[in-house]
Amino acid sequence: MPKLKPTTTETRSRMVRAMIRKNMELQGITTTDELGAKVRMSGRTLRKRLEAPETFTLDELWRVADALRFSNRDRFQMARKEIT
Repeated sequence: MPKLKPTTTETRSRMVRAMIRKNMELQGITTTDELGAKVRMSGRTLRKRLEAPETFTLDELWRVADALRFSNRDRFQMARKEIT
């Protein structure tokens, strides 16, 4: 059976997960529990959000972006409708 092209939603989800994981590594944050404490969210909830990033609220995304010190470019790319 041929491999299907990922949907736009799946592509966006992968991008958001990768951005969060990359910045966790850059900031020396090793677990979702550690990041969760910084953004006032339980580690379990954060793991669920990472499995399905489209379920993040805007406020949660802002808190994650602030805690992980996302660059303006990363913030803009996450908000874009199209994937480049």
